[in-house]
Amino acid sequence: MDYQNFEKMLNAMTLQAKAFLKEMGMFYPFGTAVNKKGEITPIGAFVEDENLSSNILIQMLEKRINEGIADNTFIMGAIGIDVNINLDHNKKSNAVEIRTIQKGNEKWGYVYLPYNIENKEVLFGEFKTF
Repeated sequence: MDYQNFEKMLNAMTLQAKAFLKEMGMFYPFGTAVNKKGEITPIGAFVEDENLSSNILIQMLEKRINEGIADNTFIMGAIGIDVNINLDHNKKSNAVEIRTIQKGNEKWGYVYLPYNIENKEVLFGEFKTF
């Protein structure tokens, strides 16, 4: 695994999620990839339908990232999704679900970053896997 680029991509995802949460208190799924030069590339999906479900948007982002990995444009990619998770002792939390994939391991992995918004500040917890 390319830990340096993976960490760079997770940091970019975290910063973008924080900006969305600070501005709107929530966010729609978004994507990020790392190209062959190690540069962060935002991944978007153009949609005309404002009522498009998050699941369709996620599928569009997954397809774009998978295609970019297959044609060697990207070495890895990630999708950020606003979700709710169960923490210890059945305590619920808002979280950023970050789905990741990389060249050579074309299976999506999942990590979760719990968050709270207090006084318009976004406070992140520790990354979790389930």
